[in-house]
Amino acid sequence: MTWLAGACALIGLTASALAVAAYRIPVETERIDTGMTVSQRGKYDWTALLAPNHLYNLDKISNEAMIYTGITRALNMEFSFQISARGATALRGTYSIDLVIQADDGWSKRIPLVGARQFAASGDTAAFWTQYTLDLGRLNELVDQIVRETGVAGNAYSLIIQPDVATSVIGMRTTMEVFAAPLELRWSGDRRQISMPVQREFVSETTWPVVTKVPGQLILYGVSVPVSSARRWSVPVGVGGLVLATSLGILARPRRSGAAKLLWLQQKYRCLFVKGRESALPPLPIVEMHDIEQLLKVARGFGKPVVRAGSTDVHYVVDSGVVYAYDACDDRRIVDHPAPDLRPIPAQRRQRRQRAIGA
Repeated sequence: MTWLAGACALIGLTASALAVAAYRIPVETERIDTGMTVSQRGKYDWTALLAPNHLYNLDKISNEAMIYTGITRALNMEFSFQISARGATALRGTYSIDLVIQADDGWSKRIPLVGARQFAASGDTAAFWTQYTLDLGRLNELVDQIVRETGVAGNAYSLIIQPDVATSVIGMRTTMEVFAAPLELRWSGDRRQISMPVQREFVSETTWPVVTKVPGQLILYGVSVPVSSARRWSVPVGVGGLVLATSLGILARPRRSGAAKLLWLQQKYRCLFVKGRESALPPLPIVEMHDIEQLLKVARGFGKPVVRAGSTDVHYVVDSGVVYAYDACDDRRIVDHPAPDLRPIPAQRRQRRQRAIGA
């Protein structure tokens, strides 16, 4: 049983050391790979909704370089966007579009055109398409109001269509802001014509650093163990092993025989032991003690010495006309007697008992 207790103690200590090491290592770490190549492609299109006119004799025109506000009621704008990430299994993101009106004299006004929306796709390519309208009549009213408030009329104005796109690869923790080129329209100072840009498409390519979650690993004697598993099992195994080793150690502790225990107690309490001259016990009522520790308790309670009967293995204590005796030989008994009351006798009670015996 002793070797089993030692084995359990070794298992408990090893598991406890494993638990300490496991709680010093994070459960997850982040690994930054070389990068992922991401390409973006965007395109702007527009259609001018016209009032009856002799210039075009049409009710709408598309992608013209010059828009005359006198015959144009509104601009229907379209924006398409595509993103590709090589090696990605799925993409998702959000986008929104604002209109920024800037006067050449410095003031600017931002107007939301398209609120935040989401897009997603499986595979390494995702795309979206959106449409919105620029009401030129309302834009004229807004600019007139700002001019009245500031007292400053611009020589010319810029109408900037500004997309805001954010994309992430599913499984990555970092969301990347994607470049989406704005579209700038030039509005003349008298606000009679809008010059549309020639370049309506953009293409760009960037490299993203790829951040990947990696489970923490604990290296134990050349074997890699996940930190989460080490934390889950090391604590109960360590505590259980130590508790079991302690229990087995207590059970495996060698028990002293009566003679061995007597010798040990004689060395520990040598001041209480004296050697008597006679081998026979005093001719008084005898109460047999079944353990030397019981006899020592009686001796210390009554303040009496433990007397050894001559050269025998019998030890006794005499108090108030009673002999409390113990024989270190385990194979024989001195006398049959019920177990005594080992509570210390109060001094007054002992004196009365002694006076009664003397009488």
